[in-house]
Amino acid sequence: MYKNRLVLHLLCLAAISGCSDNDSFEQRDTTPTCNLYKNRQYTDKAPEHLVPKVIDPIEREAFELCEEKAQQNDVYAINDLAIMYAKGQGVEQDIAKAISLFKQAVDDDYAIAMYNLALMDRINIMRDSDDTIALLNKAIAKGHIESMTQKGIVIRMRVGHYDDIKGAMQLWEKAAEGGSEQAVLRLANVYIEGSYDDSFAKDYKKAYELLEPLAKSGNTEAIIEIAHMYKEGLYVKKDYTKAYELYSKAADLGYPAGKCFLAILYREGSGVSQDFKKAFELLNSAASSGQSDAIFTLGLMYYDGEFVDKDLVKSCLYFKLAWLWGEYDMNNYSVVSDELTEAQNAEVDKLFRKEIINLGFEDRRTMDLIGGLQKADREVEGNE
Repeated sequence: MYKNRLVLHLLCLAAISGCSDNDSFEQRDTTPTCNLYKNRQYTDKAPEHLVPKVIDPIEREAFELCEEKAQQNDVYAINDLAIMYAKGQGVEQDIAKAISLFKQAVDDDYAIAMYNLALMDRINIMRDSDDTIALLNKAIAKGHIESMTQKGIVIRMRVGHYDDIKGAMQLWEKAAEGGSEQAVLRLANVYIEGSYDDSFAKDYKKAYELLEPLAKSGNTEAIIEIAHMYKEGLYVKKDYTKAYELYSKAADLGYPAGKCFLAILYREGSGVSQDFKKAFELLNSAASSGQSDAIFTLGLMYYDGEFVDKDLVKSCLYFKLAWLWGEYDMNNYSVVSDELTEAQNAEVDKLFRKEIINLGFEDRRTMDLIGGLQKADREVEGNE
């Protein structure tokens, strides 16, 4: 699934800001927060990439409702309040406060809070995952299916245990039987990509059979994966028109990856007339949500001067951000960085740090971690 295993740790960091549909926090549908959001109309204005977030009045109202309920020891509201602090919804982001509230709900034996606190451990602390697994095991014992899916993810990415794919697959298969769509998606991904240790071979037919029911039910990730299969001709006959239709459907459902891969079709001229302007607009919109493929492709467009003026500083920055958000190694960043002057590289570092601060990760410990992982990435690449 990932081109560089070290990036898994930073991908977890990115998840807290809602960059992905994976690993999302869980809450009940009947909470005040959910009820407020149900009738909300969102507009796609493609904000500047990763700008500091302004508190939304509707989110603030939801926060105040949750806070009032939480003060009455409503465990569901405490859990929701923790989510809002974690994501910075309706209030300034406060990770420590979020963790404290999740722990409070865990003390009340609330399984969903156990799952959410485990996710916080995996996202924000990046330590040995024994505590995370213990929380997930406790939630699993209480019948929480998604905790089983997350446990599979944790043991797959755990330091020193990256290739525990068999254990992960067993958990995902059981969770899928229990109705976890994320588990089905994880299983399908293994059949598309194969496993590191070759214990699971690529099986596009099996992947398609897993994904098709989810796609028909409107699962955007499944729609995207099947669109990829049509684009590449994996199990199904290559069909750019079908891929375009599916990417468009995912985009219409509000999934940033749909916009990104539509943009790539326009950039390549695959099944549509080549249109760099249209591609750039779609990529900017997807990148504003932290979609790593869109960010990476913007780096390519700035490097090649497609629709925009060639700008190596911006290209280098986008490649570095794509590494931060996940799924990309440091190769492209390193290549472009070597073409820059010392002053230009300093400008890239300055802009990159600004983005990190905008994400709420401005503390020294996190910056040191990011710097250390970047160095480790380059060392790994040099040894390959």
